[in-house]
Amino acid sequence: MDSWTFIVPGRPVGNEAKTSATVRKGRSTIRVHYTPEKTRNFYALVVMCAKAANLPMLDQVILDVAICIPCRVKKYKTMPDKWIEPRVRPDRDNIIKIIGDALQNILYLNDKDVLDGRTYYRFIPPDAQPYTEVTVRATGWIEHISLPEGYKYNGEWGT
Repeated sequence: MDSWTFIVPGRPVGNEAKTSATVRKGRSTIRVHYTPEKTRNFYALVVMCAKAANLPMLDQVILDVAICIPCRVKKYKTMPDKWIEPRVRPDRDNIIKIIGDALQNILYLNDKDVLDGRTYYRFIPPDAQPYTEVTVRATGWIEHISLPEGYKYNGEWGT
């Protein structure tokens, strides 16, 4: 199974809720929805890093995302410093949503082509810069089906 990895530098930002504002135009009011700037910037960064990685267009994929964020340092008076996990962590679900949407039309046609995947936190040293590591594995859907012995798939099901 082929796999590709690319890194998105910077602190990951989740797919934040779209906010809205009410704008008055004459006698009527219009509700305007917009995406926050931090979300748009992270989306553009994922697109740029994916294009720079020269990934091929794939049919169906497995997407693994490692969210790498720095640990905190707990100071003790009598003991050496100890690394502990951060209090605030970005929401994994929202990060995978924005990465899945950003890779659409670059890596696959629609995000429904992501068959499986994992999202996990990786805690890095406190002085390191945060980043997101995206690993894409190509898979054929035929690999997930066990066919009877001697049967060959010829491109069509049925007769």
